[in-house]
Amino acid sequence: MIGFQGEAVLSSAILELTRAEKPVVYFLNGHGEMDIDDFERSPKGYSAVRERLEADQLDVRVLPLEERGGVPDDASAVVIAGPRSRISQPELDLLRDYMNRQGRLAVLVDAEEDAGLVSFLREFGVQLSPDVVVDPSRTLQGADVHVTEYSSHPVTKSLNRKGREIRSIFISPRSVLPAAFVDSKDADRPKFSPLAANTAQGWLEVEPQQDPIQYDKDRDFQGPISIAAAVEWSGTLGEKGKRLVVVGDSLFASNWLGNGGGMQLLQNSIAWLVEENTLLEVPPRDVTEIRLQITKKELEALGLKASLILPGLSIVLALVIGWRRRA
Repeated sequence: MIGFQGEAVLSSAILELTRAEKPVVYFLNGHGEMDIDDFERSPKGYSAVRERLEADQLDVRVLPLEERGGVPDDASAVVIAGPRSRISQPELDLLRDYMNRQGRLAVLVDAEEDAGLVSFLREFGVQLSPDVVVDPSRTLQGADVHVTEYSSHPVTKSLNRKGREIRSIFISPRSVLPAAFVDSKDADRPKFSPLAANTAQGWLEVEPQQDPIQYDKDRDFQGPISIAAAVEWSGTLGEKGKRLVVVGDSLFASNWLGNGGGMQLLQNSIAWLVEENTLLEVPPRDVTEIRLQITKKELEALGLKASLILPGLSIVLALVIGWRRRA
């Protein structure tokens, strides 16, 4: 399928002409994170994300935090995408310092991975737990959760288009919920906004190790449960406020999954972090490759049509033709 992409190209050209300099987006590395230089269709590959951001006229770089001794002053946003090993306490202190200086941060944390970010994110209004969000009504293989309806927010505005289903697929996502603030005054509390969630037919599974996973009304929590959220602080006079995006999965935007909706969600999240509102107004680009992405329920319905309805119609048609010939 070849679609018109002139609006996205024109917006990118306008940004290139009107900006004094490109916003710089750093991807943290050194802890097994997703690799923006990996062009293979692998779970670690994030080159497609990098290409999308660069098409939006953003300067994308890697950030070895310990080597740099902190987040560079030219950082418009920092992305922590799927760390597999623990981020050291000195590095967390540097990230905390960055956030407290009106920082902009995106954190994508997979289930069963701590990386030292649970307590860090709690300080900034987000609660991560060792759980998994499931949804039997929106899955193909059980571990995947398909999202086609999003909460109202600038990040998801272009995804909530009437008459067009834009699907994001999350693999074994964990919940992203608001944390309770004990010491903060009301004025200091951030605005927590869910971005994506499972449906009421799904739930939060507190014991993801059990096989098979099944709903326990005494322990689990009925959906919808947020798996992606945006957090925003009001800035003081003359200063911008902090912004944070947290997603309970990192595979949703990977080369391996190749899901355009997931990549668009991350692309929009970063545009929101760096306050490129023009990019948030541009609708997702039309697909240039055809990929069948359906849930198990949709697959079963398709199988029913192929195995029963179509043969049944053929039999009925044969009977009608035979009856008319005899008549």
